[in-house]
Amino acid sequence: MSDSTLFSVADAFPDIMEALKQQPREIQTGIDALDKELVTISGKYVAVAGETSTGKTDFCVSLAANRIRTGNPVLFASIEVGEHTMLRRFASHFANVYAPGTDATFQSENGIKNLTSDQQAALNGGVEMLEQCKQFLYLYDGSEKYGGKEMRIVEHVAVKAKEISRKHCVPCLVICDYFQLLATRESTGTATEKFDALSHKLAQLAHETGSPVIVPCATNKDGSIRGSGQVNYDNDITLHLSIDQAECSEDDLPALSIRPMIVHVKKNRDGRARARVKLDYRPASHRFTDRGGEL
Repeated sequence: MSDSTLFSVADAFPDIMEALKQQPREIQTGIDALDKELVTISGKYVAVAGETSTGKTDFCVSLAANRIRTGNPVLFASIEVGEHTMLRRFASHFANVYAPGTDATFQSENGIKNLTSDQQAALNGGVEMLEQCKQFLYLYDGSEKYGGKEMRIVEHVAVKAKEISRKHCVPCLVICDYFQLLATRESTGTATEKFDALSHKLAQLAHETGSPVIVPCATNKDGSIRGSGQVNYDNDITLHLSIDQAECSEDDLPALSIRPMIVHVKKNRDGRARARVKLDYRPASHRFTDRGGEL
């Protein structure tokens, strides 16, 4: 009697070419210059590191917006910022996609009323674009509506990510904003040990599901990720955001509507590591693009 638990490639894949054709398409960031270096973020645990106000969350907004525009799902777990604030960020982002020369930023209903005619036109066009792909965006915050503190628990995020992936028949992009606010059900011990366990769980989620898991991380003064050195071992890609000081100084930033940024690819399992990718960042529109170009 044969052992039904043994499967050779001949058993699992009678037609190898057909099996290869059925493999899911590679998931990318949607930023051309960055994708040339990363190749793919499919099934990768990605740490987005940087100092305060370098645009880590807005960088993730850009990746999420690029993904849903192509009809693919995104779970954006915003632990610190509420869903309405995140929705406004996406609306401003799409307004700039619709009208690249216009920043239609606002924080409330009064902010909308104070927009110029050009900004209002950009916002109208951006909202129409967002309406066309909103079914692919899942914005979860820490409110009771979405489970309260449960959204801080990686295992809970993993359940939601798997449900979304099954619904859309494609791995969803998972963004957890941000690392130092997350936890696991099983973590015990010191703060460092808890962060180490958290890092393991995030890697497990990415590798088992094929979903890219992107987590913004605060850094120490030396550039290391705050709370856990384990992230550097567990993750597949480390991206470090910083101001391009060859183009501007810290003193110049308040007057700049477009900030020149550098994404340092410090770790990259399947692509070229140590690359430096130049991007433009529009804080008012919460949008990153290729340097000097539009998506």
